[in-house]
Amino acid sequence: MGAKEQLQQYAELLGIPIRVALTPGELRRAVQELASRDLILLDTAGYSQKDMMKLNEVRAFLAAARPDETHLVVSCSAHPRVIRQAIEVYKTLQVDRILLTKLDEAV
Repeated sequence: MGAKEQLQQYAELLGIPIRVALTPGELRRAVQELASRDLILLDTAGYSQKDMMKLNEVRAFLAAARPDETHLVVSCSAHPRVIRQAIEVYKTLQVDRILLTKLDEAV
């Protein structure tokens, strides 16, 4: 099952709305539509820190969403050099927090 379908199932179970935005304009409209909500979570696809084209796409989506906070999710199971590189590259997106995942898989 793809990420979109998983998120849709979670939203249905929790009784919360979900929107899928494929363009920055669609995201801007979704944020406006959900503006009365206390919290809006935006999940982007995971991209390699080496893919500058995708990084620019994420930048455009963030500009459209104008989030209060931006969190970078990093897997602890990655090599430390890869983690440092991801943090260095993604800090250009004005990341506020780093969330570490897969702690149980890390050495």
